Amino acid sequence: MGKIKNILVIEDEPFIRQSIVSFLELENYKVSAVQTVKKAIHKFNDDDFDLVITDIMLPFSGGFEIIDHVKNHLYKKPVPVIILSGMEKEILQATITQADACLLKPFSPQLLIKTVKNLLE
Repeated sequence: MGKIKNILVIEDEPFIRQSIVSFLELENYKVSAVQTVKKAIHKFNDDDFDLVITDIMLPFSGGFEIIDHVKNHLYKKPVPVIILSGMEKEILQATITQADACLLKPFSPQLLIKTVKNLLE
C-alpha cells in the first residue's frame, strides 16, 4: 500500500469546504483546508501536498493566484490543481492558466472523488 496522499483545499464557504474534506477523508486522503489564498500559500510552502483543490472566487484574492503559485514555483514534484467554480467563464480561463481539472458547482461527491483519483493515480 502506498503513501497516503496529502490534499490542500482552499474554499471560503464553510459548508462546501467541510463537505469536500469529509468526502476526501472517507477515501483515506489526508486533507488540510483553508479559506484564503494567503493561508493556502503559507500552508503549501510548509507542507508536501500531492494535490490542490481551490475555489476561484475567494476573498481578497482569486484562486488563479494559488494556481500560479503552485504551477510556477520549483517544488520537488509537479502538483496537480483542481479548480471549483460556479461560473463557466472562469472555468475556461482556469483551463488556460494551467489547472489540471475543473469542476462546476454544484458537483457530486462521486465526480469529485473520480477527478481526484484520476489525477493522483
